[in-house]
Amino acid sequence: MNNINMSDFSSYELVPFKGRYDDMIKAVSNKTYFGAVGDIIILAHRYKYVDFTVSYLETEIVMVVEQKDDKWKKIWAFMEAFELTMWLLIPTMHLFISFVIWLIERQNNPELEGVGNMLWFSISIIFYMHREPLKNGLARLVLGPWLFAILVVTASFTASLTSMMTISWFRPSVPDVETLKQMGYNVGCNTNSFICNYLVDTLEFDPTKIKKIDSIDEYPKAFKNGTIKAAFFISPHAKVYLAKYCKGYTKGVSSFKLSGIGFAMAKGSELASRVSASIVELTETKEIPQFESDVLASFNCSSNGKGDGLGLGPEPFMGLFIICGSIAFLVLIYMAQQFMRTIPKFV
Repeated sequence: MNNINMSDFSSYELVPFKGRYDDMIKAVSNKTYFGAVGDIIILAHRYKYVDFTVSYLETEIVMVVEQKDDKWKKIWAFMEAFELTMWLLIPTMHLFISFVIWLIERQNNPELEGVGNMLWFSISIIFYMHREPLKNGLARLVLGPWLFAILVVTASFTASLTSMMTISWFRPSVPDVETLKQMGYNVGCNTNSFICNYLVDTLEFDPTKIKKIDSIDEYPKAFKNGTIKAAFFISPHAKVYLAKYCKGYTKGVSSFKLSGIGFAMAKGSELASRVSASIVELTETKEIPQFESDVLASFNCSSNGKGDGLGLGPEPFMGLFIICGSIAFLVLIYMAQQFMRTIPKFV
């Protein structure tokens, strides 16, 4: 930092402050302290008491909630690879192509008589074509382009489904602030933070729904025992929380922009401008962003819970298994009924 010399601080003593941030700001204003350093949010009403340096971190109020595993969506994941229109078009087009080929081939193949044989032919024409080649040239002319189309559609389906397998199947248990207020859920905030007042005055939460929590390490317990349904942090604190407790938590949709985080200096202090210049320099040289990345990387999230496996579980394919199993089960019931009818009845 070229604009400031560490000897400038030789006559100052670093004193820990326990209490509300606004009280610390007022202590700087009444000359109890020359300045205050830390994660101090730059707010309009605080300018009455102190001068701020430029912001060294951008920030906003972030809602953190528990993750919810969207198992139903995961089960029918393969259906989302195509839109509904595509799912309707594919079987319709295939039945039409198969019907045309069946009309042509049935003239030379008496085994294709009947609706049932036609439906089976529409399936076997793709999978068993190498065993039973078409005899009519017109049928081959119709089938050729359709096989190419199926190849393209299959490749597209595979690519779409593969990309979907790589995304997270978790979603926020509560999406936004409005849902929290409508459902009457309790929310948490840091005891000494301005956020608690912000939730009531600006976001219009019921004061009885605000739960003040002393330490970031107490939030998991508050979530687990149902004391709170969501927690509100400034974004740097949210990043630390999600880095430390990355299993089972995520950011909600709602966020609220703030002016940033800076240092507070006594009114008229020349040191404020000099510190600001150094902050700008550190930002331009990417030292502050690098420091932030190093701090977040220091949290070993994998030690907090069991890591997710890299292999695919059965959930993404469960929809297909349900369809195939249901068809087989219905046929089994039908065959059992047919079998029961063949058993002689004794009076």
